[in-house]
Amino acid sequence: MVNTNYSVQILDYRNGAANATLLANTDAGRVAEDRLQSIEDLQTLLDQAGIAATTARTITTSDVTRARALRTQLRQVLSATELTTAIAQLNALLVAAHPDATLNWVSDTHEWGWHLSVPADTDAVRQLQLVTTSSLLAMTRTFGLARFGDCTATDCTGMFADTSRGGRRRFCDPTRCGNRAHVAAYRARNGHTHTGSSEPKNH
Repeated sequence: MVNTNYSVQILDYRNGAANATLLANTDAGRVAEDRLQSIEDLQTLLDQAGIAATTARTITTSDVTRARALRTQLRQVLSATELTTAIAQLNALLVAAHPDATLNWVSDTHEWGWHLSVPADTDAVRQLQLVTTSSLLAMTRTFGLARFGDCTATDCTGMFADTSRGGRRRFCDPTRCGNRAHVAAYRARNGHTHTGSSEPKNH
């Protein structure tokens, strides 16, 4: 039987959490502009999230507005200090996506697992809302709010949902913000004020 639904495994939250971080940080970091203002911006985001290819529906300016609203709500969740508040916000977003819940066989893990799904031709923003909110709910069930955080890099307003094994993430983008922070710390320890050959190299 051909699966005609766009489906999310409820407990497999890593991909959805990464997409929530991706969306939240289109309005954050050191880039001095909003990176979700146009249809092209949204298409780029959906491509990065792996969602655009699942729907043939044309993206509109209304979708951009909805994606921006979703971004605001997800940033509120990621900065929440009360677990019940965060869960209530996520539940409302998930219900608004109108998913169907089914128990399906997961061939990768050889077990039955709950899935949320929407029709495959559902618009891409609704699909994004489904995968991000269900994943963040799964994280709150397991970790509470302990895995949601603000980027610790100087002058960065990024946020993240930490799905790492140890739960020690500090940066919204470990490659960009993490490397900059490490270089800055190295310079501070060694008295460097400019880029030079003595800086640590990534391996």
